[in-house]
Amino acid sequence: RLKPVQLAGTTVSNATLHNEDEIARKDIRPGDTVVVQKAGEIIPQVLRVVLEKRPADSVKFDFSAFLKERGIDAERVEGKAFWRLKGKGDPTQTRRRITHFASKVCLDIDNLGEAVVDQLVSNNLIHDAADIYRLSVEDLLPLEKFAQKSSENLIAAIEASKDKELWRLIHALGIPNVGAQSSKDLVAHFHGLPAIMRASPEELEAVDGVGKIVAESIHDFFRDEANLDLVNRLIHYGLRIEEEAPAAAGENAPLAGKTVVLTGTLPTLKRDEATAMIEAAGGRTSSSVSKKTDYVLAGEEAGSKLDKAQKLGITVIDEDAFRQLVGK
Repeated sequence: RLKPVQLAGTTVSNATLHNEDEIARKDIRPGDTVVVQKAGEIIPQVLRVVLEKRPADSVKFDFSAFLKERGIDAERVEGKAFWRLKGKGDPTQTRRRITHFASKVCLDIDNLGEAVVDQLVSNNLIHDAADIYRLSVEDLLPLEKFAQKSSENLIAAIEASKDKELWRLIHALGIPNVGAQSSKDLVAHFHGLPAIMRASPEELEAVDGVGKIVAESIHDFFRDEANLDLVNRLIHYGLRIEEEAPAAAGENAPLAGKTVVLTGTLPTLKRDEATAMIEAAGGRTSSSVSKKTDYVLAGEEAGSKLDKAQKLGITVIDEDAFRQLVGK
C-alpha cells in the first residue's frame, strides 16, 4: 500500500510485491519510501527502496509472525514462494474453493459468484462444492436478492453444469499445480476421471504437458480421503466423468505439436475463442513463456510475456497472422 501518487496518468496507491522472496530480495519494509514504475505501462511495481529515507526504527517484514498474530495456521511450501493454509475447515478457504469451482474458467455456473457463495456458506447451506448439487429453490428464497425466478435460474444453472466438459470439472477440483491446459491434457490422454484417479505418478507423467511435480500433485490429491469423498459425491450427483477422445487434428494440422502463449487483448477474438482455434489446429496453450514455446500470440498491452518472448527469440504473431496461420 502506497501513499497515493500520480504515475503515468493515473493515481496509484497499490503496487505488486509478488511474494515473500521478492520482498526480501529488494529488502522492502513497512514505512519505506520506494521508487515505483508501471511494468509494461500497466501494472505498478516497486523498483527499489530509497534507503536514505528509511525510518531509524525500521524492521523487516516477518511473514510467519504476521500470520501467527492473526491466528492463521499456515506453512511455507518447500521449494515454492507461497504460504498455504493448513486447516481445510477455514471458512475463507471454503468460500474460495467453491467460488473457483463455479467460476467461468471452471464449471461456469451463472449467478453463483462470490457474494452468493458467501451467503450460502454463512447460512450453513453448503460446506463444499458438492453441496451445491443438494440445493433447492426453497433453500435460496430466504437469501438476500433471491426471488422465485432468480432461485429457479440458479438451480437450473447448477443442473446444467453437470454436463459440462470433463476438463472443467478437473480444473474445478483445485488440484495444486493443475490449471485449465493440464486438465485438457489429462482428458485427452485418459478420457475419464476414474482412470486419472487410478493412475500412478509414472503414468501421469507420461501425459504430454504434465511434469513430475504436477504428476505428484495429482496422485497425492486423489489419495486424500477428504478429496476422494468430494469427488465420489460429485460422481453420485451425476457430473460428467467420461469423455470420448476428441478427433485428432492430424500431423499436417497448422499447429500440430506446437505450444502457443496468449498475452494482451486481441482486436476481435476473446481468449477462449483463440484457445479453441489453437486446439482445433492441433496446438496447445500455455500460461508462461519458455524455450518450449513456439508462438506468442500478442495483442494490446501484452506486457512481460512479450518482452520475454523477444529475449528468447520466439516468434511473435498478431491476430491477423494467427488467423492466416490456422486458416481462419
